[in-house]
This record gives sequence, structure tokens and C-alpha cells, in this order.
Amino acid sequence: MPVTLEENIKYREFVSRVARESGCFDFTPDQIVWHYTDGAGFLGILQSSQLYATQVAALNDANETRHASNLFTKAVKQLIVERVNEQEVMIFLNTLLGFSNENSGSHNISKFFVTSFSGEEDDVTQWDRYGKPNGYAIGFYARGLQREPSSTLYRVVYDSEKQERAAKELAEATVTFYFEGLNQERMGDPELWTREFLAAWDEWSIGSLRWRRHGSGKRRTNIGLFMS
Repeated sequence: MPVTLEENIKYREFVSRVARESGCFDFTPDQIVWHYTDGAGFLGILQSSQLYATQVAALNDANETRHASNLFTKAVKQLIVERVNEQEVMIFLNTLLGFSNENSGSHNISKFFVTSFSGEEDDVTQWDRYGKPNGYAIGFYARGLQREPSSTLYRVVYDSEKQERAAKELAEATVTFYFEGLNQERMGDPELWTREFLAAWDEWSIGSLRWRRHGSGKRRTNIGLFMS
């Protein structure tokens, strides 16, 4: 029995709450966010009326995906220590750990794409990275970037305590949701349920962590438009 629509909604709502409590959605509808690009990029946006997004596995900085996966793996390892006397939980956690390790590399394909923005109209780091030699900063209202149901605007969270707390909560929820879904029908083939659950849950949980990267204080206004 595959993951149901109701279960997917429950996963999404949980992850949205964790992201909201971490400060990922600290926007007002009229806030302007800035997309930095060079002359060719600016012309392409004007001509096509589109913003282009990068598949997260193809980001220039591989650490942007690895950092979040490392946080999640660390939280899973801590759960293994805490729940060592629960045999069924231990079996699942070790399977989860293997799954997390297999899917942590930047080479893995993801359904998520991202476009970067800044909360600053005149951001030296963004000019240097995206705006040379002839750069432009294009302002967008936050409300206009969230009209599509498959796109979400995220504020990048740099606070390590918030990152670790979110990773711990997601790891614990992974166990809870897995065993909640292991009903009588699925118990006939628990390995199949494990594969189906992890495939669905990964899209919501581990995928959502990929914007919680570490960095210098000079880049604390980074914002991402996350699309699937």
C-alpha cells in the first residue's frame, strides 16, 4: 500500500511547521527581494518573462546539499544511541541511516529546483558572485513569487542551534510517521513499506533541510525560491 494522499498532507504540514518555527517564512507579502544577475541574464528574464532555477544537485557549492544531510545523519545517529533497546526501531534507524548516506551526495537527482535572492538591494557578495561584469539587481514582491502551488520562498537559516533542533525533530518524526503507517496491510511486506515511505518522506523532510546551510554573517539575508 503506497503512501496515501492523507499521509503526504500530514508530512507536508509537519515539515511546514518546522520550517516556520525556524524562521524560514519570515516574510511580509509586500517585502521586496532582489535577484542578482548579469546583463545576459537580465535580458533573458525580460525576453522570456521567466526566472530560471537550478536543480539542487547541480548547485555550484556542493556543501549546500551536504550540510543539511550531515545534520540529519547526525540526528539519526543520536537516536540510535537513545533508543538502542528498541529492536524494531533500531532496525529501521539503521536502514534510515543507510538511506541517508546513499542520498547525501550532491550527484543525486532531486525534484527540487532553486533560484536565489537577497533581502538587500545593494549586497556586495551578490554583486561579486552574480552581477559582474555588468550586473543588475531585480526587485520582486515576495507575494508574487509564491503564486504557484509548487513554489515556496524560504529564508536561509544560519543559526546552528535552529538547524540542529530542526534536524532532531525531523529525525524523531521519521520514526513516528514510519511506525504510524505500518498498519496491518503493510505489515505483510514491511520492506516495501520502508522503501515507499522513505521515498515519500525524503522529499518533504531531508529536502527541506537543504536551505539550512552554514555561512558567514555577511550572507544572512539570502533567500531561496524552492520549486518542484
